[in-house]
Amino acid sequence: MYWAAACLLVVACSKSSDPDLKDDIALNEVKVLKAGKADSTMSLQLAFQQGSRQEIDNTVDMKISVSAGGESHDQSMSFSTTTVQTVDKVTTDDGSRVGHLSANITNVRADKLPPQATKAMRDMKMKMAIDPRGKLRKFDIDGNYGSKVRDMVKQQMNQAMTAFPDIPTDKLGVGASWKTKKTMNIMGGKGTIILKYTLTKIETGAKGRVAHLALTGKLDLNMKMGPATGDVGGKLSGKFAYIPSSARTLSANMTMRMDGRLKARGESAKLKGTVKFDAKERSWSVPSE
Repeated sequence: MYWAAACLLVVACSKSSDPDLKDDIALNEVKVLKAGKADSTMSLQLAFQQGSRQEIDNTVDMKISVSAGGESHDQSMSFSTTTVQTVDKVTTDDGSRVGHLSANITNVRADKLPPQATKAMRDMKMKMAIDPRGKLRKFDIDGNYGSKVRDMVKQQMNQAMTAFPDIPTDKLGVGASWKTKKTMNIMGGKGTIILKYTLTKIETGAKGRVAHLALTGKLDLNMKMGPATGDVGGKLSGKFAYIPSSARTLSANMTMRMDGRLKARGESAKLKGTVKFDAKERSWSVPSE
């Protein structure tokens, strides 16, 4: 499948009015809020198929604005990638069928990334193990990369997966919702993110039963960037469409909006930004029987 293999994101992402996003759950807990319609239930957990191969096209658009002393500094960047991922094997670990995936980026389109960065992305081979609930159990990269690069990429991968669903074990129906709470450690900031998912539709077609999810979330982050410190809040929204029975992502779309203020040496700066992420399946294949 997997969404997070599509792109490595490092992004801070004020307050939400949704009562379901209240901070009333334990860290890493997955709490079902509603079970949904009883006549349309399905398991949402991922059933990886050994040998399956998927190509995914991804686009990231980022816009950041910092205002201080009557001046505003704006930055933007957009890049697209194509990722190929293959399920090399499926093993049973603690009673769960875990998918072991390899992934590499075959195409990078980015005007503002230096050539060495795009080359490094194309050359990087990623290995990961993901359980049926969507949790990343292992991640590594092949190649002659130093420990700093490996640690950075691992951190980015963990952050990229933060918004993607932690899937309940229950069978759920249309209208079901659940939430989870996770830690975030990005750009010198530490904090928590609370995410709510809603199963909006179950669609049956030639590809299988497709689960459509809607996502909302809120972020509270304490930043420390050199001498600058401050609080950043954010909102997150998105949609996912995937086939649980083959762990196959059809599309993923997310928008993160951040808003905060940093202070350093008695001066204050306003920070605002938007990050949009889109992924769509290009191709899918499985070995012939």
